[in-house]
Amino acid sequence: EAYRGCIARDAYYLDAYLRIGAIMERDNDWQGALKIYTLATRIDPTSSEAFYHRGLCQEKLHDLAAAKRDYQDAGDLKGSDSEARAALDRLKGPDSTKP
Repeated sequence: EAYRGCIARDAYYLDAYLRIGAIMERDNDWQGALKIYTLATRIDPTSSEAFYHRGLCQEKLHDLAAAKRDYQDAGDLKGSDSEARAALDRLKGPDSTKP
């Protein structure tokens, strides 16, 4: 509730959205977290964390094409985001590390 209060005072407070999304992830509310992370990507389209976690939600909801796009965006935004790269490799399968 404290994070929602922060958003009520400042609708562009990215960290509050990321924290709410993390709580929803912890509770396995993937659909709810997806909505929150989508808002976060609109507030800050350069947030690699928001794109990574939205990708994770999409993966959990079996929308693998959307997950791949978000993981790619997260990696592109951060440059060397190892979490995003590992997630992309996981979705590509066991042959993804071969040249």
